[in-house]
Amino acid sequence: MTERIKGNLKAKPLRRVWIPKPARDEKRPLGIPTIQDRARQALVKSALEPEWEARFESTSYGFRPGRSAQDAIGRIYVAIKTNSYYILDAGARRSGMK
Repeated sequence: MTERIKGNLKAKPLRRVWIPKPARDEKRPLGIPTIQDRARQALVKSALEPEWEARFESTSYGFRPGRSAQDAIGRIYVAIKTNSYYILDAGARRSGMK
């Protein structure tokens, strides 16, 4: 298995599955990677994550292990109480929200 993970670095096509949206007749696509591609992704993540986590600001919460939206909201409340705060929300545009 290790040889296959190290071998071809080009990812295989995703398996496309259509899952129903809640309370609608529509479906949304879901791409499922192969086991080898998931193993390769996990290997890269375990190699890069410790170094990059050390570089992030302690006040950064987006897509970080062990941090949630509730943690970010709690941090906002603490900042408001101390009367010194700046809030940057870069995610609203990416998700299509206005």
